[in-house]
Amino acid sequence: MTDLGLCRLDLDELNTGTSIEEERENKLEAWPNPAQGELNLSLADGRMDKVELWNLGGSLAGCWYPENERSCIDVSGLQAGTYILQVQAGTQRYQKKIIILP
Repeated sequence: MTDLGLCRLDLDELNTGTSIEEERENKLEAWPNPAQGELNLSLADGRMDKVELWNLGGSLAGCWYPENERSCIDVSGLQAGTYILQVQAGTQRYQKKIIILP
Protein backbone atom coordinates (compact mmCIF):
# COMPACT_ATOMS: atom_id res chain seq x y z
CA MET A 1 0.00 0.00 0.00
CA THR A 2 1.40 3.40 -0.99
CA ASP A 3 0.18 6.55 0.74
CA LEU A 4 0.17 9.49 -1.69
CA GLY A 5 -1.12 12.06 0.77
CA LEU A 6 -4.67 12.62 -0.54
CA CYS A 7 -5.33 9.01 -1.47
CA ARG A 8 -4.03 5.52 -0.94
CA LEU A 9 -2.94 3.33 -3.81
CA ASP A 10 -2.77 -0.44 -3.45
CA LEU A 11 -0.12 -1.43 -5.98
CA ASP A 12 -1.04 -5.11 -5.61
CA GLU A 13 -4.49 -4.39 -7.11
CA LEU A 14 -3.16 -2.82 -10.31
CA ASN A 15 -3.66 -5.01 -13.38
CA THR A 16 -1.54 -5.17 -16.49
CA GLY A 17 -2.53 -6.36 -19.96
CA THR A 18 -6.15 -7.20 -20.67
CA SER A 19 -7.99 -7.05 -17.39
CA ILE A 20 -11.51 -7.25 -16.09
CA GLU A 21 -11.42 -3.45 -15.73
CA GLU A 22 -10.57 -3.03 -19.42
CA GLU A 23 -13.34 -5.43 -20.44
CA ARG A 24 -15.76 -3.51 -18.21
CA GLU A 25 -14.67 -0.20 -19.77
CA ASN A 26 -15.41 -1.58 -23.24
CA LYS A 27 -19.04 -2.16 -22.22
CA LEU A 28 -19.47 1.58 -21.56
CA GLU A 29 -19.76 3.75 -24.66
CA ALA A 30 -19.62 7.56 -24.52
CA TRP A 31 -19.89 9.70 -27.65
CA PRO A 32 -18.96 12.09 -29.05
CA ASN A 33 -15.63 12.20 -27.29
CA PRO A 34 -14.49 14.96 -27.23
CA ALA A 35 -17.96 16.29 -26.36
CA GLN A 36 -19.49 19.71 -26.63
CA GLY A 37 -22.96 20.36 -25.25
CA GLU A 38 -24.23 16.79 -24.88
CA LEU A 39 -22.67 13.42 -24.11
CA ASN A 40 -24.44 10.21 -25.13
CA LEU A 41 -23.95 7.14 -22.96
CA SER A 42 -24.71 3.48 -23.51
CA LEU A 43 -23.98 0.55 -21.20
CA ALA A 44 -23.99 -2.96 -22.68
CA ASP A 45 -24.59 -4.51 -19.24
CA GLY A 46 -27.94 -2.77 -18.77
CA ARG A 47 -29.31 -0.01 -16.61
CA MET A 48 -27.14 2.84 -15.34
CA ASP A 49 -28.02 3.87 -11.79
CA LYS A 50 -25.68 6.83 -11.39
CA VAL A 51 -23.39 8.83 -13.70
CA GLU A 52 -20.67 11.12 -12.35
CA LEU A 53 -18.10 13.33 -14.03
CA TRP A 54 -14.96 14.08 -12.00
CA ASN A 55 -12.37 16.67 -12.97
CA LEU A 56 -8.71 15.73 -12.76
CA GLY A 57 -8.39 17.74 -9.55
CA GLY A 58 -10.65 15.17 -7.87
CA SER A 59 -13.78 17.35 -7.62
CA LEU A 60 -17.21 16.15 -8.65
CA ALA A 61 -18.28 18.21 -11.67
CA GLY A 62 -21.70 16.65 -12.25
CA CYS A 63 -24.01 13.83 -11.19
CA TRP A 64 -26.99 12.30 -13.05
CA TYR A 65 -29.41 9.41 -12.40
CA PRO A 66 -30.46 8.06 -15.83
CA GLU A 67 -31.99 4.70 -14.68
CA ASN A 68 -31.66 2.97 -18.06
CA GLU A 69 -29.02 1.59 -20.43
CA ARG A 70 -28.90 4.67 -22.71
CA SER A 71 -28.79 8.32 -21.77
CA CYS A 72 -27.85 11.78 -22.98
CA ILE A 73 -26.42 14.19 -20.41
CA ASP A 74 -26.01 17.94 -20.73
CA VAL A 75 -22.35 18.93 -20.31
CA SER A 76 -22.72 22.47 -21.69
CA GLY A 77 -22.23 24.02 -18.24
CA LEU A 78 -18.87 22.34 -17.64
CA GLN A 79 -15.51 23.97 -18.23
CA ALA A 80 -13.43 22.64 -21.10
CA GLY A 81 -11.00 19.97 -20.00
CA THR A 82 -10.46 16.30 -19.27
CA TYR A 83 -12.82 14.44 -16.96
CA ILE A 84 -13.28 10.93 -15.64
CA LEU A 85 -16.73 9.54 -16.36
CA GLN A 86 -17.83 7.07 -13.70
CA VAL A 87 -20.98 4.99 -14.12
CA GLN A 88 -22.53 2.90 -11.35
CA ALA A 89 -24.73 -0.02 -12.43
CA GLY A 90 -25.80 -2.17 -9.53
CA THR A 91 -22.59 -3.34 -7.85
CA GLN A 92 -20.46 -2.67 -10.96
CA ARG A 93 -18.52 0.54 -11.61
CA TYR A 94 -17.31 1.65 -15.06
CA GLN A 95 -14.89 4.47 -15.92
CA LYS A 96 -13.83 6.28 -19.07
CA LYS A 97 -11.80 9.40 -19.85
CA ILE A 98 -13.91 12.16 -21.42
CA ILE A 99 -12.79 15.44 -23.00
CA ILE A 100 -15.16 18.42 -22.89
CA LEU A 101 -14.68 21.14 -25.49
CA PRO A 102 -15.56 24.85 -24.96
